[in-house]
Amino acid sequence: MQTSSPSSVRSTQSHPADAQTRRVLLVAAALCGLGAVAPAIAQQNGASTFPARPIQIIVPSTPGGILDIAARTVANGMSRELGKPVVVDYKAGAGQTIGANFVAKAPADGYTLLLGSNVSLAVNPQLMPNIPYNAAKDFIPVAMLGTNANAVMVLPSFPANNFTEFVDYVRKNPGKVSYAHPNLGSSAHIAGEALRQQAQLDYLAVPFKGSAGATTAALGSQVEVLIDNLATAIPLVKVGRLKALAVTSVKRSALLPEVPTIAESGFPGFHIAGWISIHAPAGTPSSVVNKLNETIRRTLATPETRQQFERAMIDPVAADSAQNLDRYLKADYETWGSVIQKGNIHLE
Repeated sequence: MQTSSPSSVRSTQSHPADAQTRRVLLVAAALCGLGAVAPAIAQQNGASTFPARPIQIIVPSTPGGILDIAARTVANGMSRELGKPVVVDYKAGAGQTIGANFVAKAPADGYTLLLGSNVSLAVNPQLMPNIPYNAAKDFIPVAMLGTNANAVMVLPSFPANNFTEFVDYVRKNPGKVSYAHPNLGSSAHIAGEALRQQAQLDYLAVPFKGSAGATTAALGSQVEVLIDNLATAIPLVKVGRLKALAVTSVKRSALLPEVPTIAESGFPGFHIAGWISIHAPAGTPSSVVNKLNETIRRTLATPETRQQFERAMIDPVAADSAQNLDRYLKADYETWGSVIQKGNIHLE
């Protein structure tokens, strides 16, 4: 019988040290596996416990305006949905950049949110060379709240009863028609410039510091046309002091449904409208963003919220995901940027 040498026996039997090494390796592998799933578990736990304290919505303008109304309306609804206080805080100044920058630098935990708009996140970043935040990188879109289209309006005596006739008139009278808008860089201003580019109109933009001055100029026949948001337009149109020829949104406004869009009046694809949205600092966990999105969507669906928005002349939007909002805002940013660049628009 052949017998094994001592060395061959040692090579086939388990040594206590080898077993211990295997146990250490197995434990290490298990820990590595846990490490890989730990962030996902942490996100799930974060979403389930969020919010554990009050949430604040930063409004980058003074109380009383359309942003303030939207913020307070949504904050009240979110408080009811979440069972935690959602408070509104105001950090106005520098064309909404102070409030936006505050949120950009806040902890990315979902407890500090920005009431964003086309001004703070689409226009100012392209008009202000030294803006202190990066609109594309410093924020995560959470939810769209509503839009605020502009209307192209003229006096009842103006020789055009629809938008096609208006375009024809301006083209036949190059350089003789002027339009008022409320502010440089406002959605009304950008809409007027986009219309000039797309319809090839030769008319003059006359900026004012606010809607009051622009409206007074139009009603006093100092300008032939007023382009301003629906909050200004609807009261004047309803009483017949001005006639609305078209709205600048992608579809007709529920607040002025009888007025066609520019897109359906011969200029397909035209779309320049103000918007209001909620944003969180970049790096906020996706689980928290999604929970906030769902909460806001439920809030927007309530009759109370829709009524408050309609009183403020805000068109509530259909519920949508944060991811779709991100795509919409990126496309809008490029559209507005193109108009600004081609029109050589700058703040004076």
